Amino acid sequence: MSKWLTRLRKDLLRSGSLTELSLHLEKHSSPKFSSDEWKLSIRSILNEEQKPDSDFVLAVDQWISQRNQTSIKKSSAEKSLSSDNQLDLL
Repeated sequence: MSKWLTRLRKDLLRSGSLTELSLHLEKHSSPKFSSDEWKLSIRSILNEEQKPDSDFVLAVDQWISQRNQTSIKKSSAEKSLSSDNQLDLL
């Protein structure tokens, strides 16, 4: 669990990530909490004041996976655009 928490802390370093995760959990998790309640719960888990349950872990992993897929798609699209611009220069 400590490796998972370390990875989550790293993933939440980017500005706005905690809000993104809390909104994801608000829509896709049970129990139904508000975004603000999820933020408090996430912080408690990160501070190891609260233990995450398996549903929470799975929902967070789903969010990370979706975010990574989006990043890969954006990176691919940017490379494609960059490559097209280089061809234009020739």
